Amino acid sequence: MTGLLKVGTKFGIVGGTIYFSSKWGVWGDSSHSVKIYKDLHSLISPYVQDIPVEVPELPRITDITSSAKNYWNSGVLKSGHFLLELPGITSKFVKDNYSSLVNQINSSNDSSST
Repeated sequence: MTGLLKVGTKFGIVGGTIYFSSKWGVWGDSSHSVKIYKDLHSLISPYVQDIPVEVPELPRITDITSSAKNYWNSGVLKSGHFLLELPGITSKFVKDNYSSLVNQINSSNDSSST
């Protein structure tokens, strides 16, 4: 019974919205919709207070450019450091994997010969 009441209420709200919007001519041409909007605005505006919207202060251009330069320079330094360390990291990786591969081959040969 509660579910039926809930569904009935939803249909009533949707149906009423469609009926009154059609009666007021919302679905007509755009000039009529603008007139309806202005009428509703004049009807509602005395009851609604103007709510001030606080907009945060935008950063100064000098702060933005300084920050962008710092981030750019940091990226360049990190890229240079990566390129500087790349040969050492690559040789360590190759040596470790080579010795691991040799150990696996040797253990495979030992187990197959027995």
